[in-house]
Amino acid sequence: MEKAASRRVQSALLLTFCAFLWGTTFIAQKQGADCVGPFTFNCMRSLLSAVCLTPLAIFVNLRIQNERTEGLSVSRRAFAADKSPATVLLSGLICGLLLFAAMNFQQSGLAGSTAGKSAFLSSIYILMVPIFNLLLFRQKTGKGIIVSLAIAVAGLYLLCVKAGESFALVPSDSMLLTCAAIFALHIVIVGRFAGRINGIMLSCLQFWTVAVMSSVPMLIFERPTAKMLGMAAGAIAYAGILSGAVAYTLQIIGQQHSDPTVASMVMSLESVFSAAAGAVILGERMDKREVIGCLLIFASIIISQFGFEGFGRKKTDSTVSQ
Repeated sequence: MEKAASRRVQSALLLTFCAFLWGTTFIAQKQGADCVGPFTFNCMRSLLSAVCLTPLAIFVNLRIQNERTEGLSVSRRAFAADKSPATVLLSGLICGLLLFAAMNFQQSGLAGSTAGKSAFLSSIYILMVPIFNLLLFRQKTGKGIIVSLAIAVAGLYLLCVKAGESFALVPSDSMLLTCAAIFALHIVIVGRFAGRINGIMLSCLQFWTVAVMSSVPMLIFERPTAKMLGMAAGAIAYAGILSGAVAYTLQIIGQQHSDPTVASMVMSLESVFSAAAGAVILGERMDKREVIGCLLIFASIIISQFGFEGFGRKKTDSTVSQ
């Protein structure tokens, strides 16, 4: 029980760090959108992520092969993702396809919506994750988590949407809502693969998938020049290395011992970190409404950790039985 609780805390810390990296990347995304098209930005950042992860993925794969030949125990090999290459490849393609769609819908929607509204709409995935969990895997969400979700959504609204700001939806907002739905599905699917497929290899494969798929519309519709790429180089580097190679890999590792709904709530902290980054880097000031929104989001995450005690035991038991 104590071991399961410790794993949940470690997962929450990893996912919080992911949220920090994603929140600060929001500024890089806006800067990149001013220089290159969405497919170009996501192709280049994903290519950089894949290139960074490939040597590490090769090293991990060689280590797994060595452990197999040395007759390692079943429990240790389970961590090493003892799966066939076809299973690993298919998992990476599925996650990559979802990530390709979500990233490009988000990058396209950013241009036509206000920063606050786009952040809020993108974060609506926390409401969609339990719905997908129920529809796809018959996994119900506890009452404590539902209360936490309600508090988190209220906090996100206060943080992202300014007082008196019109919330009428425009066409670009539909892209952000679509992005949120696909991100939710991505979180649910990653939750199924995490712990079964090695996280580094899965992350590497999904970024190669995003890079290849984004390159086609990039070359057909956007045709970036060297000058354009040079102007966006800093934003691409930050998004590719930290938000991509580091954060998305830690997401997969962090979700090994975390319920997808709880994980989505922790990762929604990216809105808080985005607001904080705007205050520190861009000199923006947070008013009382935004501070209250941040506090509500933090409170919802704390409640979710106390309100989901049975999950860690259930997850651990099921892992042992495999």
